[in-house]
Amino acid sequence: MVAVFGLIDTKEALHLWKTDRTDFWMLMVTFIATLGLGIEQGIGLGVVLSLAMVVFRTTRPHAARLGKVPGSSFYRNVERFEGLEDRPDLLVIRFDARLYFANLNHFRRLIDDWIEEKGDGLQAIIINAEAISSIDSSALHMLHDLATELKDQNIELYFSSVIGPVRDAMTRSHFVEEVGEDHFQMSIDAAVAVFDGKDHGVRLAQSLNPYTLQSND
Repeated sequence: MVAVFGLIDTKEALHLWKTDRTDFWMLMVTFIATLGLGIEQGIGLGVVLSLAMVVFRTTRPHAARLGKVPGSSFYRNVERFEGLEDRPDLLVIRFDARLYFANLNHFRRLIDDWIEEKGDGLQAIIINAEAISSIDSSALHMLHDLATELKDQNIELYFSSVIGPVRDAMTRSHFVEEVGEDHFQMSIDAAVAVFDGKDHGVRLAQSLNPYTLQSND
């Protein structure tokens, strides 16, 4: 212990404490395990902890309920910013990860909780999909069930900023056809305009259809 004391990188530990507390505690556990159990056991424990954290973060990625910045077309996390416009008839959601079998239950649970918070006044849900990099068959089945349930509750489902690979998967599975092409828009603001039935919003959405719905399928 005395021999290796000079090898301890205290600056890195302080850096992790300031930037990522999870990594800091994994470092400390690995360090203590290495001193107490041995080098191989300590490093092995550190590897196991790192893998477990990767799995945890993958199955429970960040998601946010969004509100509109007053006087603009931008939307931000309502838990981070005050004074955002959060309409009682709209639920705007951003999911910041690929959507697949390991995290779809987490995704659906979040939506159900937010729907319950909105109450009976909710009329439409807009999913901002710009951060969803890919989607698998299990997630498509979940979205199909979600769209069906929302339709039964007279709640419309919109998607905005869907990227190419996700559009391809949704087109191949006929999900776009099922939900309706007009329910896929270039931006959240465009989706809101279509939901509100504003003439300029509908015209703009129609002119952008080739870009919104393009698919390599």
